[in-house]
Amino acid sequence: MASSGKCVFFVFLCMVVLLAPSEVQAKSMVKVNDAHQWYIVEGLCSKYPDCNKHCKEIRFPLGGKCLKFGVNMMCTCIST
Repeated sequence: MASSGKCVFFVFLCMVVLLAPSEVQAKSMVKVNDAHQWYIVEGLCSKYPDCNKHCKEIRFPLGGKCLKFGVNMMCTCIST
């Protein structure tokens, strides 16, 4: 039988997984023409059909574009 400490840890771990946000934003930095740009992942491109417009609406003046991450196309907003 499992000790009570292991049960408490397992319950805590389950709560963390269940309460974690469903979408986690990722950031990556790319150096372009001696300028650093951050790409903030908003979600799947299927969720944001006009990624550039979406990014400009949420105050990213450089807009955004869909980039391939693994097997998925992700809407990424560009920031400096």
